[in-house]
Amino acid sequence: MNLRDNINKLNESDGRKQADLIQMWKNEASSNLQSMKAEWEGQLPIDQLKGYQQYPVAEAFEKITSEPYHKVVPMWRKWAVAALFTGLLAVSGLYLYQRASANVTIVAEAAIHHHKLNDGSEVTLDKNTRLDYDGERAVAIAGRGFFKVAKKDSGASFTVELNKGKVTVLGTRFSVTSLPGEVEVAVEEGRVKYEYEGRSIILNAGERMKLSGEDIVSSPILSPNQFSWSAQVLEFKNTPLDRAIQDIGRHFHQNLSLATEIKSAGKCLLTTRITSENIDQVLEELKLLFQIQYHKSGDRYVITSMKC
Repeated sequence: MNLRDNINKLNESDGRKQADLIQMWKNEASSNLQSMKAEWEGQLPIDQLKGYQQYPVAEAFEKITSEPYHKVVPMWRKWAVAALFTGLLAVSGLYLYQRASANVTIVAEAAIHHHKLNDGSEVTLDKNTRLDYDGERAVAIAGRGFFKVAKKDSGASFTVELNKGKVTVLGTRFSVTSLPGEVEVAVEEGRVKYEYEGRSIILNAGERMKLSGEDIVSSPILSPNQFSWSAQVLEFKNTPLDRAIQDIGRHFHQNLSLATEIKSAGKCLLTTRITSENIDQVLEELKLLFQIQYHKSGDRYVITSMKC
């Protein structure tokens, strides 16, 4: 006797039509089967329900149909389990990533960006600079930044991770450059400690350091425009042009130099206030003042001639 015959037998009081309707309803969706099971269980006395749940389904199926019993897990259920597992992994991965990474990331792309940190410290980021910080007193920087660090009554230090080394301060004003092949720290106010590979140096106001290869080299700050980029203003007063060229290059973070054959640049004095947004505008101004000629190769500018 096949399964359909058994359905007819179980439902003979309702007739074959009723059995067909039940079978059609059962075939519509597995969710309907769950609903039918819940409804069935809700109507049975608890003592009968226990026996129903423990009934040997496989044995009964084989006796009635003479066919082996195979428990089939619907494909939708397999996909649902896989999707749920994948979702849990994704959520867990995101959580772990967020816990392992910095809480906040600031990226200054096409313009200089000013930001106040949670502890009251202020930072100015140069173009193409990224800052990660944990919401407290620790940051990591890739690019160039100027910091005004707020002092804390607790004496908690403020740390800046560079691509090579770390800067630690209590309360001060300083700038850092952290780029592949270029690491610099310059202090405007207060003092900082720079550490790299087991070595350290204390920098006071008016001092700076650069990595030369793997060596830490410190020197006094000679230019009043050391931090000009953060305020976006360059000022010169009777400044020899060769020195002004260095300041302009640093200000815009560009490689600007004089051709070796130019010997008179030190005799040309520059007095001006520059608020230009890019180095090309400054070079056009120098064309008017000193009739300079220059060429550009990649990110390198070379002044090839000039007149005082």
